[in-house]
Amino acid sequence: MCFCAAAITFDGSGAGNRLVTGLEQDLLKELYAASAGTKAVVVDVGANNGGWSLAWAQHKRRTARLHNKNLDIIMLEPQPQFTTPLTLMAQEHGFRFISAAASDAEGEIPFMSIEGSRSTEAHAVVSGLSNTVNDSARPVWVRSLDLAAFFRAQLSEGGLNLVKLDVEGLEFKLLPWLLAQGALCGRVRYLIVEWHVNAVDPTERLSALAQRLAFSQMLRNGCGRSAPVAVFNDDYMPNNVAIPVPGLSRVLLEHSSWAGKSMGGIHISSTTVNFENADHKFFAEAPRGNEGELTKANCQATVRQMWKHRQPVVQAGLMQMGKIDNRTHEQHAKTTQAKFRWRIQMQFFLTSLLVFT
Repeated sequence: MCFCAAAITFDGSGAGNRLVTGLEQDLLKELYAASAGTKAVVVDVGANNGGWSLAWAQHKRRTARLHNKNLDIIMLEPQPQFTTPLTLMAQEHGFRFISAAASDAEGEIPFMSIEGSRSTEAHAVVSGLSNTVNDSARPVWVRSLDLAAFFRAQLSEGGLNLVKLDVEGLEFKLLPWLLAQGALCGRVRYLIVEWHVNAVDPTERLSALAQRLAFSQMLRNGCGRSAPVAVFNDDYMPNNVAIPVPGLSRVLLEHSSWAGKSMGGIHISSTTVNFENADHKFFAEAPRGNEGELTKANCQATVRQMWKHRQPVVQAGLMQMGKIDNRTHEQHAKTTQAKFRWRIQMQFFLTSLLVFT
C-alpha cells in the first residue's frame, strides 16, 4: 500500500481541469489495460462546484468510445447553491449527482449554508467539528446519507474504485465509521483524503491530529491485504499547519529524548501538565457564538492569553530548578541548569512556532 502526502494543486477553471494526484492516472491505466466491459467507479464526496469531477468527463467519453468500458462518476454535495449546476453537469456528461451530506446515518441534518464556502464546511460548523462561521451563514435542513451503506451498495469488492473525500473536518468522524463498517476494506482501491485540522474545535484538535498521523497504520491494521493500494493525503498547509493544538506541547516535551527525567531535581512532567491543563482551561472558558462555536477572533485572543500565562510558569520552573541545584554539587548544578535552561527554551521556541499563530 502506497501512502502519499502532499497538496492537490487543482485547477478548477473548466477546460483546464486536471487530475494531478497520480492516483487518478493509476486508475485510468488499470482501466485501459483491463478487458472489455470492465467498470470503474469514481466517487466525489464533497464535490463542491464539481470541478474535480468535471476533469473525468473526457476520460469517461474515451473509455466508452474506444475501449468499450464504463467509467461511472458519482458526485455527493449537500450545498443548495450547487444543486442546479451539478444536476446540469451530471445530465451533460452522464454523471450521477446525489444532493446529500455524507454521514453515518440516513435522515436529515442541520446544515449552515455559508456564502462563498469552498466545500461542505458548513455542515462541520453545525456538527461542532468546525469553529469557522460568518455573518452570511444560514441554517437549512439537508438529506444525510449513510456513506458506509452507500459504499457497500455502489462499490464492488475488488473493483476499480476511487474515492475522493473532501468534507471540511468531518473526515475525522467519517473515516473511523467507514473503517469500522468495513466500507473501505476491499471496496476502495484508491483513496484521496483532504484533511482539515483547522476545522476541528481547538479542544479536540490533538486527537484529530493523532488520527491523521495514525491513519495509514489504521488502514493497514484494519484492512490487512484488502486495504486501498494507494492513499493520497492532501495536507494543504493553511488547513493543517501553524494552528493552535492544545496539549501538543505536552506531547512534544514528554516524548523528547530527555522527557520524564529528573534534571537538576525538576521533573518535566509537572511543568507540562500545568501547561496542558491551562490550555484546556483557556479554550473551555473562551467566549463562543450563538451555536457554541469558537470564532477565529476568540481563538486568537485565547492563544494570546495562554501565552501570557505561560511566561511566568516558565520563569518559576527555572527559578525552582536553580534553588534545587544550589543544594547539589555546585559544578554539577551549574552544568545541569545551563543545559536544562537551553533545552527548555529551545523546546518552547519550537513549540510556539507550531502551536501559536
